[in-house]
Amino acid sequence: MEKEKPFRVGNIYVGRVQSIVKNINAAFVDFGGGMNGYLALEKADGFFFTRQAREGAVTCGDELLVQLSKEPVKTKLPVLDGHINISGRFAVLIHGESGIVFSRKIPRGSFQKELLQEIEQRELLPSQCAMIIRTNAQDAEPEEIFAELAQLNMRYQRLIQIAPYRSCFSCLFQEDHAFLSLIRDYPMDQELQVITDVKEFYEEVTEKLPEISCRFYEDEKLSLTALYSLNTALDQALGRRVWLKSGGYLILEPTEALTVIDVNTGKCLDKIGKEQHLLRTNLEAAREIALQLRLRNYSGIILVDFIDMEKKEHTDELLKCFRYELLRDRVKTVLVDMTRLNLAEVTRKRVYRPLHEAVRELESEEHEKGRASGEEGKR
Repeated sequence: MEKEKPFRVGNIYVGRVQSIVKNINAAFVDFGGGMNGYLALEKADGFFFTRQAREGAVTCGDELLVQLSKEPVKTKLPVLDGHINISGRFAVLIHGESGIVFSRKIPRGSFQKELLQEIEQRELLPSQCAMIIRTNAQDAEPEEIFAELAQLNMRYQRLIQIAPYRSCFSCLFQEDHAFLSLIRDYPMDQELQVITDVKEFYEEVTEKLPEISCRFYEDEKLSLTALYSLNTALDQALGRRVWLKSGGYLILEPTEALTVIDVNTGKCLDKIGKEQHLLRTNLEAAREIALQLRLRNYSGIILVDFIDMEKKEHTDELLKCFRYELLRDRVKTVLVDMTRLNLAEVTRKRVYRPLHEAVRELESEEHEKGRASGEEGKR
């Protein structure tokens, strides 16, 4: 559903500071095409300036490298980051910070210790940079990791060398299409095969991700959409109700401020075995909700109204299960707590638009094209 856009999340530009709002400690930066973005100034000492009026201060007219971190949302401007990061499959380099941090999903132990020693010995961490070791690194061979770190280092050095000589609003780095990022970030401990009927996509995957199994589908009699019933799957992914195997169901309601999810038993229960049935339904709902958040790409504040249970140990078991399922999300997702009204409070980082917004935009564009062609035919 992600269409090709001139401004992609991850792109790096030479931007110009247009205004500074002191009471929110932020700046608005023009990064090309008359597009302004919001830039927080909490850690401005880590920014990379290509032109700066006063050292140690951000002023109007300054030019600096900025990276698009969030797309514009309705009336909200796109969000920019002054700490440039260069991502790979196993690690991320971040300019303007320091230290080496491991993903929370990588357990502490000999792996972390040995990797730290090798990185220091091989001098793979540039000065003025921090490094994040991603979850996929624990399932890779050490030499694969070091080869990628060397490549990230080269890309970073090339970037900071050419940046001072590029004109304002230049795009110094173009992020891969969203589908490539999705494939690149897929967990290595799970089998993955990519099937596409788009020739350009196939060529791009085989060129940039040769380690991924990719197959080009060609069949004039049966389309890929029909083979995998994609239209039906899409209708289900946009539906308000999701059924559970236990007989219960979810109601999902995205709103302007937050997303609300209600868990229902779906049928009347007898007193005998009721508590166990409620627990089983809630656990199934927790797994399904975690999947639906990824599938529909909901973000921001999410409130889940699970079915009330009498025993505290059952509620604890539910929260433990829900927290575990949310950890599988490649986008940062946190189960905050259970509120006093017994609502599970979840936050999920926004990177791309929700599925329903992307579909609505595509349908609107198709409608406009159809209307334009109809008017052209009348002429």
